[in-house]
Amino acid sequence: MLRSLFALGLVLGLAGSASAQEGNNPLGQEAVDLRNPHHEEAEDAMRLSAYFPLHGSGEMRVDYEGPGNPRADLGVGVGLGVRFELPVWKYLSIGALWELLSFEVGGFRDTLGMDFDVMIKGRYVFGITTRLDVEAYGFVPLGLSWMRTGDGPASTVNSGVGFNTGFQGGATAIIDGKFGIFTDLGVRVRRVYSDTATGTDVVLRTAQLVWSLGGVLLF
Repeated sequence: MLRSLFALGLVLGLAGSASAQEGNNPLGQEAVDLRNPHHEEAEDAMRLSAYFPLHGSGEMRVDYEGPGNPRADLGVGVGLGVRFELPVWKYLSIGALWELLSFEVGGFRDTLGMDFDVMIKGRYVFGITTRLDVEAYGFVPLGLSWMRTGDGPASTVNSGVGFNTGFQGGATAIIDGKFGIFTDLGVRVRRVYSDTATGTDVVLRTAQLVWSLGGVLLF
């Protein structure tokens, strides 16, 4: 009988100790595990994005060996873009982008441009909730540009190839570490080398604000 009472007392004592420990940390280990479960996943994942770039304001300057340097106002330019990113460090990723744009140059809307760039991106991922992370970032694109001028006075200039660079900064909202939406704003500068129908060499210089909005898959 005494042995039975002693065993029952020991069991009740251990149960009381476990209950006291749970009272000190009601959620136990889960309070840590559930805090930001996708935070590191969002940092380490590669990214594939599709988006709509919108270019606005600015001007095109035409440099050539002749009198004056003609200028044309640049209107709104719209297009499609794709980006791929590979993380190399917690705060840094590298990647590439491709954009196809339709420009309005001096009232003519059928001027086409294409950029193919490498990009260096600085970023930081903030864990907001158990399902939501936010990545703040800024990146520098650098690469090749192609441009074909449209009808009108600009039609005397042939298609040309050059380079572009700039800077854009923005943020991405990431859900469950798998997909998200992003937006960024910045400036893009281009310098395209071409010639005219008469054989005169020209350089087309543009500088425009650029705003992008799109979606991203993380894998």
